[in-house]
Amino acid sequence: MRKRGRVQMLRKRIVVHPPKGAVNMTRTTISLHESTLRQVKEIARRQHMTLGETVTELLGVGLAKKGEKTQARKRFVLRTFKLGIPKVSLEDKDALYAVFDKGTI
Repeated sequence: MRKRGRVQMLRKRIVVHPPKGAVNMTRTTISLHESTLRQVKEIARRQHMTLGETVTELLGVGLAKKGEKTQARKRFVLRTFKLGIPKVSLEDKDALYAVFDKGTI
């Protein structure tokens, strides 16, 4: 039979007490968003675990994923092309408008 830890609610803060005789566990206080706390409690209830055990397991999984090397994205390369000499001066806006009005270069 598992030893259960005690849980106290203090102003939306949760204090998790490790089960008596637990090895390498530290008592701590964490602040959780209400929806997160509800989800963790539901997981704990379904898996017949204490809140502390559930939080420890979830944090362990999250930290393990965080430690995994994420696959590096391929570097984006913008291709460039030589287009030759411009047929109109890009500094002459009247010449540019004339070309755009004609629709041809």
